[in-house]
Amino acid sequence: MHGSYTLALSQRHIYAPELSSLVLRSLKEDAEEFLQRPIKDVVISVPAYFSDEQRKHTRLAAELAGLNAVRLINEPTAAAMAYGLHTQQNTRSLVFDLGGGTFDVTVLEYATPVIEVHASAGDNFLGGEDFTHMLVDEVLKRADVARTTLNESELAALYACVEAAKCSNQSPLHIRWQYQEETRECEFYENELEDLWLPLLNRLRVPIEQALRDARLKPSQIDSLVLVGGASQMPLVQRIAVRLFGKLPYQSYDPSTIVALGAAIQAACRLRSEDIEEVILTDICPYSWA
Repeated sequence: MHGSYTLALSQRHIYAPELSSLVLRSLKEDAEEFLQRPIKDVVISVPAYFSDEQRKHTRLAAELAGLNAVRLINEPTAAAMAYGLHTQQNTRSLVFDLGGGTFDVTVLEYATPVIEVHASAGDNFLGGEDFTHMLVDEVLKRADVARTTLNESELAALYACVEAAKCSNQSPLHIRWQYQEETRECEFYENELEDLWLPLLNRLRVPIEQALRDARLKPSQIDSLVLVGGASQMPLVQRIAVRLFGKLPYQSYDPSTIVALGAAIQAACRLRSEDIEEVILTDICPYSWA
């Protein structure tokens, strides 16, 4: 959510908040159709490492969509709220949130009804899309095909094939795609993927280590590991997490929807809904004061 980012469309430039507002407006319309009533006040989740400017642009996007963002909640914290409903007292957890374009790590502690965030770290330029980009480049390299020889629809189709194969979590990873009306195929074994993605896998360690340092904890002091975001379900990503913490992640939830569930819980808390127990959330600012 960079305010200076623009997309050229129909001879005009659309800024990031405008683009985001289109998504929010669509969600608003879907919710209103389902609930059969107007929607105005909302809780919106954002990456934990969003800057103050990016958060302001998110609020602007909500306003442009006809919504009032009563609260912005960090995505790992939202996931923790949903997970925290089913966890034990005095549990330290690390939320590992790898989405399509960002990576966030949050260390927190549950002491019902309090969820206290101890530390957050992240990389706003690391996500599942980066793994897809590298895999697409390798597919083209193996096929001896220059990216510039593909038109927009062919390149989009290739990305769709690679993304589908990546999300299938099959081993070996089998990719079938079309180039100039010819079917191309290639396979990637796990060791090949690990070599290919090693620079990205190493970047995952940096925010994890930073969050643990800031929380003054060792990996062994983390009681539970919560993986969030579709990209966190890649076997190699899960293996990195297990290597670092020596324990299997908690998996009794849908990692693609748990953030939305947590945001809904926060909204219910603000409404003081009788259907949910009160949760007191203490979060932190992920940036130091200059």
